[in-house]
Amino acid sequence: MDNQVSIVELTLVACCQQSILAVQLPDERIFARVESFCDALQVDTLAQLRRIRRQPALTAHLVSVLVMTPSGLQEVEVLAAQAIPAWLSAFKPAGWRQRNERSFSRSNEKS
Repeated sequence: MDNQVSIVELTLVACCQQSILAVQLPDERIFARVESFCDALQVDTLAQLRRIRRQPALTAHLVSVLVMTPSGLQEVEVLAAQAIPAWLSAFKPAGWRQRNERSFSRSNEKS
């Protein structure tokens, strides 16, 4: 990532009963912090960042931004909102299949 920019606005957005850090850049594009999403989805952040970087279509939407925190200025990696659906559609978190198979089996038993 060669681009590092400062943010205009910072907010938290609810997702999966977690808070996702969202930022608005000076050009008004909206991004979400990859680490926040990974924490909410219980997937490994570093593995997901490696996967994003292997896909040129996603890498083009990955940006490093500076965020002011209580402990000072920090650099975080954010993904453009428009790229999030493509990123999420390509992976299944560990245990996803088992959880959903159990859920499907229970719903079939009720019918």
